[in-house]
Amino acid sequence: MTGPATATDLTGQVVLVTGAAGGFGARAVQVLHEAGASVVAIGRRPDPLRDLASRFERVLADPCDITDE
Repeated sequence: MTGPATATDLTGQVVLVTGAAGGFGARAVQVLHEAGASVVAIGRRPDPLRDLASRFERVLADPCDITDE
């Protein structure tokens, strides 16, 4: 059975995930990383973002609020 990580090869692609500090966002980061993408993970809470960046080698985490210009 193929899952999202094996169905698409994203090697060499860069993906931006907003809301990455939460459960769904963190899972999206994981799936995209497993598919080969480099991921820019952003969210409002720095601690969960640091945890994501420490678990995956091609993840750049940056705390920010996209609703604040």
